[in-house]
Amino acid sequence: MIYQKNLASWGNITLDNADVMRPDTKKNILDILDKKDLQKQCFLPVGNMRSYGDVCLNQGGVHIQMTQMNHITHFDEKNLIVTAGAGMTIADLTDFAISRKALPPVVPGTGFCTLGGALANDIHGKNHEQSGTFSAHVTAFDLMRASGEILTVTPQNNPDLFHATAGGLGLTGVILTVSVRLKPAQTPILKVKREQCKNLGHLMDKLRNKTDEYSVAWIDTLSTGQSLGRGVLETAHSVNLDIPYNKPDLAKIPFSMPSWVLNKYTVKMFNHYYYNRASACNRETFEDFRQFSFPLDGILHWNRLYGKQGFFQFQCVLPDDTAHKTLHHILTRCTQAGLSSFLAVLKKMGQQGNGLLSFPMAGFTLALDFPNKMGAIPLIKEFERLVTASGGRVYMAKDALLSDKHFAQMYPKKAEFLKIVQSVNPNMIFTSNAAKRVGLAL
Repeated sequence: MIYQKNLASWGNITLDNADVMRPDTKKNILDILDKKDLQKQCFLPVGNMRSYGDVCLNQGGVHIQMTQMNHITHFDEKNLIVTAGAGMTIADLTDFAISRKALPPVVPGTGFCTLGGALANDIHGKNHEQSGTFSAHVTAFDLMRASGEILTVTPQNNPDLFHATAGGLGLTGVILTVSVRLKPAQTPILKVKREQCKNLGHLMDKLRNKTDEYSVAWIDTLSTGQSLGRGVLETAHSVNLDIPYNKPDLAKIPFSMPSWVLNKYTVKMFNHYYYNRASACNRETFEDFRQFSFPLDGILHWNRLYGKQGFFQFQCVLPDDTAHKTLHHILTRCTQAGLSSFLAVLKKMGQQGNGLLSFPMAGFTLALDFPNKMGAIPLIKEFERLVTASGGRVYMAKDALLSDKHFAQMYPKKAEFLKIVQSVNPNMIFTSNAAKRVGLAL
């Protein structure tokens, strides 16, 4: 059954009275695709709506929201391969894995992402250098084509379609189930170290020379001069300790905050606290994998901090040889424009993923949040041009503004991707606002 509701991405880009279907069986999806009165409409499979921009929005079409297809259908205990519905969240997969003395091989910064969304965006985590993207650990998935045909796709039996779907933004069809190989872990406990780094160069050197499995850095975007890009480096690795995990009580932002709540003064107070807190924590502590991996999930609706107007997240990846100069320029322009980011995250990336439109490449990735106010869009467009010229790319899962011209330069396998998509989705009935914006759909 199709019903109408207001939909919003995590950055609070909204669609009023969007058409939504929440199937709980494959037949439900087939019924929608077969409806004669909908043949001229387009469709988009979506998950938990945790994408920041418009890859999860489909103006004028039907959203096939997969969150009810969220059950485990098979578990190969010997090989630690779990098969589950595309609507299962990463958090639920994590809980299941931990109960089987294992961990998911790759997780994003939130457990609310679904498995289908993780594959469609080929997400990466704090261990990308060692473990690659999510799709590197997917052994198979079931995909419903536009015709209603269901294909079981593996890297061996259909590598082209596999690598078009991994990072393919939902344009190849409806991902029904995902099979992912877990990694053994006797306990979910990580040994975590946090340390201050005096500037961007110091942070980048530390990230290059780390030996831990997991690493991520927070940056104080209000720092200037010799301290530009100062921040806190967090590194972690698994340890065989049995420490009870008490799931934290969830806080909640009950409504959208006034636009003045996040300003340079409140951000400065937070940055001062967080940076100096690390000096007291410049030692090893022990944390549950979930606590380390999903730090913001304990605050429900934290996106409401940015107010009703929402926010943009800009995430880019840059090759090592241009990264320092380009990131230095980006951070300088943030302070000059008075648009310092509340959340700024830097990570070291490994090799390019196998997905034709996979975001990662060897180098560094920086993610910045900007409230949607005057000056934000021109600044992000400036960064888009700079990243293109520097040989980098923008992450579509976070993006709302990238142009088709720059997308084509950033993702040179676009033509190869479109050729495969048109073979399984010939009338392009699966599409999105983002796909239309960057030239991946009519």
